[in-house]
Amino acid sequence: MWSESLNADYQNQINKKYIAGAMNSFCSSINRLIVDENKVGDTFILVFKDEIGIRKLAHHAILIDVAGASDEIYLKGILLHLTSDQATRKSKFRYGDKRRARTDFYEVDYIG
Repeated sequence: MWSESLNADYQNQINKKYIAGAMNSFCSSINRLIVDENKVGDTFILVFKDEIGIRKLAHHAILIDVAGASDEIYLKGILLHLTSDQATRKSKFRYGDKRRARTDFYEVDYIG
């Protein structure tokens, strides 16, 4: 029992180091060229839609504009993407530096 706990603790440490390393690598690759200082930090909640335009219930993202590069047509920034599968009861979390058309989404809510 003690060894299982020790093994789980060790695995958690490895996972944390991997995630920290991946995030550091990702963060260092982000284009930091400021386009509009007034828009830096703008944050949006995004609701995805399917191919025919119907809202996906378990498919959302948060986009943070790190360079003030979003405009009326495109959103640009760090996309934190969460999906879940009701049948398997599993969720996936992904992140990336994305540029997406506002029309790609069912709903775009500016939150500040």
